[in-house]
Amino acid sequence: DLCIRIGLDLELWSQLLIDGARNPRIRFGAPGHVVASVGVDIQRVIQAGAMVDRSMGDIHILGNPHYWLDPLNGKIIAQNILNGLKRISPENTEYFDENKRRFDREIDTRMVQWEKKMKPYFGTKVVAYHITWPNFSKRFGIIVVDYVEPKPGIAPSPAHITALIKRMKAEGIKIIIKGPFYENKIPAFIASKTGASVLTLPTSVEGVNGVKDYFGLFDYIIDNLVSAFEKQEITPHD
Repeated sequence: DLCIRIGLDLELWSQLLIDGARNPRIRFGAPGHVVASVGVDIQRVIQAGAMVDRSMGDIHILGNPHYWLDPLNGKIIAQNILNGLKRISPENTEYFDENKRRFDREIDTRMVQWEKKMKPYFGTKVVAYHITWPNFSKRFGIIVVDYVEPKPGIAPSPAHITALIKRMKAEGIKIIIKGPFYENKIPAFIASKTGASVLTLPTSVEGVNGVKDYFGLFDYIIDNLVSAFEKQEITPHD
């Protein structure tokens, strides 16, 4: 009854599934089609007219698709889904609206806690494996200064790894973050040369055991980041 797409250019393959479903109600423009990215804050949009080719790696021309890693974007995503639900099931409008209000209240309550935990580490530099975290870093104030991948989806060369180790030592960067689906060998090697901690952080619900909902996703990410900052004795700001 409802097809929800992350949008941007992440799911170009999904049109094949929609066509195969032979269900006109979920096609683009139909009541049962929701594009979750409408109205959210999108980072790293490629400027119009810019030259783009495969040598740049797996880039997303329309912007970074991991926009749900900002909890306030989550409220907008939920609104887009709410609108779709009400289109296909208007008789349940009151029920959907109340669930959305409860969702928003929970986000607002937890945002106070999440921001309080992260505020002392505003401006802390980290390295990431992949360009996954622009919305999260913007919201919570960490700075991703470099990546294990030299370009999105491109494996690092020995020269890139050497340069990254040199930079991390020079700038005192002690945290490497990666998703569960990226390999561990290279981050572990870089950590062994720099004294950094490697954090495997989920980018979505069910990304690791125990993360069962959207609120738990941010609880897990933020609690593990703060623990790593403390372990590395990164000095909190006032």
